[in-house]
Amino acid sequence: MINSNFGPVLFTSEKIDEESGLQFGSTIDIYSSVPEQGVFNLVHMHINDTNASVSIDVVTIDEDENINSHLVFGKDAMGNPLRYKVIIRNDTIHSVFYNTGFKAEFIPFKEIQYSPNEMGRSLA
Repeated sequence: MINSNFGPVLFTSEKIDEESGLQFGSTIDIYSSVPEQGVFNLVHMHINDTNASVSIDVVTIDEDENINSHLVFGKDAMGNPLRYKVIIRNDTIHSVFYNTGFKAEFIPFKEIQYSPNEMGRSLA
């Protein structure tokens, strides 16, 4: 396809299942806290998704562990497909993936990490 003013139109086609609700191109805001080393609290995720409910899986991995072994999505307790997977490494969010129904897609995110002393004041 060629646009008469700008030249070739660049696009990609991604196959997704009909239950997929992520607004692709959006950034996920994730609020977290680490009260002590080795304890990670995911407090809130702001997700642009059109589904009424979404299922999230959070996985903590070691420094030398391969992420690819965690990109298989199962089902939640209700039998619905897990849609989001948050990968934690070294007490911080390493990556976020979305299950399109056909593959795991990396999702851009912004982590806002609060100290335990800030939590009550900042979110109140």
